[in-house]
Amino acid sequence: MLHPQKKQVPNNLKKSKFDKVAIIVSLIFFILVALNPISLLRGPAPYPPEWQYPYLYVNTWSKIWAPGLVILFVMGVGCFYKKSRLLQKNVFFLSLLVVLSYLFQMSVLFFSRSGVNVLFHRITNPGLNGYFSSSLEIKNIGEFLRQYGDVVLQMPMHAKGHPPGTILFFHLVNKISSLLPTDLLLPSTLRPERGDVFILWQSLAPYQRLGAMIGGLAIPFLSSLGVIPVYYLARILKNKETAAWTTLFYIFTPAIVLFTPLPDVFFPVFGVAAFFLAAVARRNNNYFLVFLSGMVLSLGLFFGISLLPIVLMVILFLFLNQPVKKIVSSGSGSMILFFLFGIAVSFGFLYTIGYDSFSNSIKIIGGQAHRSYLVWIFYNLYDYFLFLGIPTAIVYFANLFDYIDKKTKSRPVLVLSTLIPFLILNFSGLSRAETGRIWSFFMPFFTISAVQYLIKSKASKTVFLTLILLQAVQILFIQEFWVTLW
Repeated sequence: MLHPQKKQVPNNLKKSKFDKVAIIVSLIFFILVALNPISLLRGPAPYPPEWQYPYLYVNTWSKIWAPGLVILFVMGVGCFYKKSRLLQKNVFFLSLLVVLSYLFQMSVLFFSRSGVNVLFHRITNPGLNGYFSSSLEIKNIGEFLRQYGDVVLQMPMHAKGHPPGTILFFHLVNKISSLLPTDLLLPSTLRPERGDVFILWQSLAPYQRLGAMIGGLAIPFLSSLGVIPVYYLARILKNKETAAWTTLFYIFTPAIVLFTPLPDVFFPVFGVAAFFLAAVARRNNNYFLVFLSGMVLSLGLFFGISLLPIVLMVILFLFLNQPVKKIVSSGSGSMILFFLFGIAVSFGFLYTIGYDSFSNSIKIIGGQAHRSYLVWIFYNLYDYFLFLGIPTAIVYFANLFDYIDKKTKSRPVLVLSTLIPFLILNFSGLSRAETGRIWSFFMPFFTISAVQYLIKSKASKTVFLTLILLQAVQILFIQEFWVTLW
């Protein structure tokens, strides 16, 4: 009679083909993106009322050397991580990855059809952004917060779909830039090429132009800082190897790179940091940390209410981390109350200074675009997993199917904690379009699950590096042929 463990061999052989499957799927996608025979790959229909990424090919392959160098450097880090004592030091490793993440985002902008200057065009143009132009209207912060619910739906573009956090961020940046030597810091050659944006640019005071420049450079940096909480979350949930590979994958998450400088790219920092604090609190039975987790998440909610599913994710995580019989006695219920109390305290503070988080969030949600529910039930998922990264998505689904197929007795806590809120959000119909950007806060959690599955499957270093390379190339192809942001 065969030993039971030998039955796993075919499955392991199947797992070893991750790179081959990803190569085939990615190559097909690259060809379809370049030739554009199927417009439905870009979305169901153009806006309005639906959403479809425009196809616009402008040959910029001569500039591919810039992102190419960063890609090679990141792959080198992955190749020598275990052999290098220097890379084993967390401070050096994470500092290096923050720099590489930032350089990659800037290099992709350099590679783009409009160059790096498009960063400032995207900041100042109210038709593309809305946060910066709205910040220029603030005379008194207290009055601005008190009146926010009355004016939010009249604000331009993305500003009307978000709480005031990002607007106040640009207001603060402008205040700081007004104290700096503008003549020394503001390049005279920094001028938007589009006529309408140039007129707006000329109407700005010099310190406001400097503020737009600083803000435009700061947002990619803030999103790059995301590698730090992502690393520590993966480490506490899994192990150091998972943490290292997860951060390398995260640098090449298409959503984080292709939607800069919209603030959604740094929203994952809040969600991952809050989840990390909850995980540490659960491990150490620390009620202060879980309270702090709620406060950190509430800060994120002040920037984007899209982070609301993190509330359910943390609650599920705290419950599912214990055996069913011990959920009540383990103190999970008390921890959840402290977590919610942290959110309530923050919301209460905002209420005392005039900002009603609850009622304003209801208004913002009610102001979302009206699109076909049934169409976006599918396209939301397609858009999300596309901008998660094709290789990561393939591994994640393999992980999911493996759990279903094996019917394992151990609960996949992270998978369930993320997938349940994710599916609830999708079928709720609250988001319809651009979920690759709006739901980017989910992506670190999906990436951790995928990387851990690769490690569990004993994937070789070559497989890891191949998948990372494919995901980086996917970013370049989308950047070259589609317009994710004008």
